[in-house]
Amino acid sequence: MSELDLTPTVPEMLAVSETIMTGFMCEPTKTFKAFAELVEIFARDQAAVARKGDPSNDLRVIAFASAMMAGRWERPTVLRRDADGRIGDGVHRGIAYLRCIDDRAEPSQLPQLLLAPLGSWQWPPGLKELVQAAGAS
Repeated sequence: MSELDLTPTVPEMLAVSETIMTGFMCEPTKTFKAFAELVEIFARDQAAVARKGDPSNDLRVIAFASAMMAGRWERPTVLRRDADGRIGDGVHRGIAYLRCIDDRAEPSQLPQLLLAPLGSWQWPPGLKELVQAAGAS
């Protein structure tokens, strides 16, 4: 994939973009989540995850957002999508980006947001079927 295959996007579009995430942090529902939902869940659950342990390394969002706000994130934020358009790679970076926007950062201060083409992210064998069997919709 070349840089020509990447399409710029804006925070408003990112916020409503669906991800492959179903369960996230302490959230019990198993539906696919949009980024705006993940940002809310992160804000609500980060203290509980810090206390209980973070086996999924979700708290890396804090370091990502800190680096973005400080201008230390030097490359564009590339988000890779499955064939259905759900973001599968770049979810934690996207959450961090939107947390920066919530903290009043201007998009011009942050890394460029780029969408990779449909199908640029592939589900690991059997995982999509497992997630759907668990009730994700």
